[in-house]
Amino acid sequence: MIYFVSDQKRLFESDRIKDSTIEEGILYCSKLESIGVDTETTGFQPHGDRILLIQIGDNNNQWVIEGTNDNLQKLKPLLLEKELILQNAKFDLRFLYKQNIFPSKIYDTFLAESVLYMGYQKGSIRKDLKTLGKKYCDADLDKSVRGKIHRVGFTEEVLVYSAEDVAYLHEIKRKQLELIKEKDLEVALKLENAFVQALSYVEFCGYI
Repeated sequence: MIYFVSDQKRLFESDRIKDSTIEEGILYCSKLESIGVDTETTGFQPHGDRILLIQIGDNNNQWVIEGTNDNLQKLKPLLLEKELILQNAKFDLRFLYKQNIFPSKIYDTFLAESVLYMGYQKGSIRKDLKTLGKKYCDADLDKSVRGKIHRVGFTEEVLVYSAEDVAYLHEIKRKQLELIKEKDLEVALKLENAFVQALSYVEFCGYI
């Protein structure tokens, strides 16, 4: 189920989306070992752009939360405590740093795929979420919504798209880890997941 948290009133009815509170989302995710996390932003630069939505959850339930400063600060203790599963963590971390949120436990599905297939002899392997969702979950993710989120507002299409960005992360992680262990790459992945935090901070501070 998709849950929406916002001070704005929804202008549509949907069997797929229920209104909720941030407290309910925090309570649910506090019981999880790892949390799928994603953000939708107005652009690519954390110092000039902002978080429109932040999504948290797992394969069963996803909370799509309006990215107000108040909501982000309420989420802060949860984001600091739990392991966060992200796709291309470097992007989202920089926006969290802007909110003075510095998570320390990261699993990046993008980096895990890179560890598994970097240097693959048949050429470049795609590591975007659409590709990983299809490969590991047989999910057909529609990414065409991405470019118009900041223009169309919080429509049903946008909320479903945003929720799907976290709905498959746990399963992708589980199947990646099976391959990581099979290939004895746990140490390499651990280093990559630690380094992405440092690299994100360096870029956040202005290194080019």
